[in-house]
Amino acid sequence: MIVPREYVVFCLVGKFFLADLFWHPLICIVAKRRMIAPKEKKATKDKKDASKDKKVKVQKRSTRRYGKQKCARLRKSITPGTVVILLAGPHKGKRVVFLKQLNKSGLLLVTGPFKYNGCPLRRVNQRMVIATRTKLDISGINLSDKLNDAFFKRAKVPRTKKTENRKELFAQEKEAYKLSTERQSAQKEVDSQILKSLKAKKDPFMAGYLSSKFGLFRKDLPHKMQF
Repeated sequence: MIVPREYVVFCLVGKFFLADLFWHPLICIVAKRRMIAPKEKKATKDKKDASKDKKVKVQKRSTRRYGKQKCARLRKSITPGTVVILLAGPHKGKRVVFLKQLNKSGLLLVTGPFKYNGCPLRRVNQRMVIATRTKLDISGINLSDKLNDAFFKRAKVPRTKKTENRKELFAQEKEAYKLSTERQSAQKEVDSQILKSLKAKKDPFMAGYLSSKFGLFRKDLPHKMQF
């Protein structure tokens, strides 16, 4: 079927005419007033309502701490007199004697003794410790009540003032940490009692056992060891 040329031209002109009418500035202004304006008003209202809800929901966090710090439970394998292997710190690998658990912090109070392995009286976390089956009889040892957490706190060193001259800055040397006379006397009292109990036991291998360090060698299986 052959379509006349005039019909095709009429259709094309009608399409373009309608498109021009739709995008006419007057029609666009009317459409904006009817359709777009009410949506913007609703959005502004919703924002105001949301801001009010936020003010209601926001609450200040309380700074209270519920409950007090509890002392950690002592492991069943660790009892007064057990020989313990240290796993961390400057004395790691050394075998030391457990004396008691401190009340506030729950840390373990241990000693070398200092004569055998150079480990002084110090506090240790029970996580950083391997309990062995070897034990010493320390029932006759008298531990003073002064041996607590406050006794082992380091004294605060006052900070030096800043100097403008670089020579003076590098010339200043940091003071080395020194043990107090109280700690030295406490160390001697405790170690003397432990050494007496070791002599009374008459075990020739105990002194060498405490003075030697723990270590793993090739083909050693730690999960199959009995400490």
